[in-house]
Amino acid sequence: GFIIYELVVDVYDKRISITDMKADKGKVQLMKGLYWHFDKDPHLLLGGGTGGGKTFTLLSLIYALCGVADIEICDPKNSDLMALGKLPLFSGKVHTGKENIVGCLKNGVDLMNSRFEVMNNSPKYTMGKNYVFYGLKPKFIIIDELAAFKAELASDYGTEGEFDEYLSQLILKGRQCGIFMIVAMQRPDGEFIKTALRDNFMFRMSVG
Repeated sequence: GFIIYELVVDVYDKRISITDMKADKGKVQLMKGLYWHFDKDPHLLLGGGTGGGKTFTLLSLIYALCGVADIEICDPKNSDLMALGKLPLFSGKVHTGKENIVGCLKNGVDLMNSRFEVMNNSPKYTMGKNYVFYGLKPKFIIIDELAAFKAELASDYGTEGEFDEYLSQLILKGRQCGIFMIVAMQRPDGEFIKTALRDNFMFRMSVG
């Protein structure tokens, strides 16, 4: 195997406005000529220091994806993303607090299992086909500042175990049935996210 690295020049000229970010047919545009093909490269890991632009990047992705997908937002900091909960489109879909965030991931796992059941029992079942073939809508679960949330769970082993279990299932099995994770954290190292899970984020961005 091999890896191809592409050097992008004239980065400033390739920037687009947030209103120009479009998502369709399994991809979302990030810059001129740069797309995240979420069907092909499932799950996005977003890194960057404080003030580097992670939250704005998440808001941009939400803006682009909300026209084609269902979105659930987990905001452990109870800050910028919580404001989206005031919009009718995101009513009941913005979560904060340990129980609510773990519950969001649990619901994601339940949806994943029910989708697999629908796909496997479909009269047009075809091996190797994904959620698009069965007319299912993609779903994104966004977690801002995962490290902060993991620190909050440090003394609550039961809840932390539940969270890790649900997160692992969604990352390892969610792609085929159209459930994708977007996780933002300052430093995505093995202290807060297991290396085996991190390796399954097939698209990675660094901002700031």
